[in-house]
Amino acid sequence: MRLSKPIYWLITLLWFLAGIWWYAGCSKCTTCTTSTPEPTITNNNLSLPGFSVSDGNWALNNSDNLKFGLSGNTPVYSASITKTMDSLVAYAKANPGKTITVTGHYAANEKNNTTFENLGFARADEIKKWLVSNGVADKNVLTQSLLDANLVFNPADTLIGGISMAINSAVSAPTVVKDDLFGPRTVYFNTGKNVLNVDADLKKYLQNAATYLQTHTDKKLMVTGYTDNVGDADKNLQLSKDRAAFVKDELAKQNIAANKIESNGKGMEEPAADNGTAEGRSKNRRVTIQLQ
Repeated sequence: MRLSKPIYWLITLLWFLAGIWWYAGCSKCTTCTTSTPEPTITNNNLSLPGFSVSDGNWALNNSDNLKFGLSGNTPVYSASITKTMDSLVAYAKANPGKTITVTGHYAANEKNNTTFENLGFARADEIKKWLVSNGVADKNVLTQSLLDANLVFNPADTLIGGISMAINSAVSAPTVVKDDLFGPRTVYFNTGKNVLNVDADLKKYLQNAATYLQTHTDKKLMVTGYTDNVGDADKNLQLSKDRAAFVKDELAKQNIAANKIESNGKGMEEPAADNGTAEGRSKNRRVTIQLQ
């Protein structure tokens, strides 16, 4: 039977409306196999550390902060933080009698891929370089490091902060005579030992070395270890390197950057005295510290 045109168009319309109804109903159906993306969850309850520095009478505060990558030492400055840092520079220039101590923080699980003793020193040095490049006197910026178990990483590969600063009145640096300080200095070790007691005299020398290097940024120290001729040559070579490493670590404790100290060991080579006597051997178990 042949359908009339009105009936044909009526059936077509009903078919079209049924399709629309089915599509709309399926879009709300919870049993469909088409999955929807998971929502992005933002932790709005996490308290992020802000930037703060003060000398007691003057202060800078910013809810924003510097940022570092996980295991990285290159700071990221937002426009807001750059403006705050510019204010710090202006204050430092207007108060040349004050020092800025920059503390670089680092976590135990971060990897140190720098030439510094630890990642904290590396981060602090980057901030110091920024301050100095913007006009703060090199001698007025001190650096140190801190192993910190409470650092905030958000997201997991971004450290929020990682730097703390303190402004203090400048301390008059001791008068340092170059020839006396870097004569070179020699320290002596007992047989087979790679550590020694750091007495008051040696500690003062180490402190003076740190002061000198802060104002002579083009200089560095060479630390060289030696042994007497008793024992195996290979073991003595390693012992001499360990002795040099000990002295280097003591220098680093005075906030001397690791890249300012080179160390090596020469074992039984270049004796300072006759190894045929006990007195001579005692003079050969040594480490020298010399300005380069």
